[in-house]
Amino acid sequence: MSVSSVIKSIQDIMRKDAGADGDAQRPRGQLKTILSDALSH
Repeated sequence: MSVSSVIKSIQDIMRKDAGADGDAQRPRGQLKTILSDALSH
């Protein structure tokens, strides 16, 4: 998976999260982990 497609996926997820209520903060921390994992492979 290319970096640009990873970033696009993350932007899509963050857009969905912005519409959620208090849960929006939790997935964002997980996204950083997912992104650093993806970039290190």
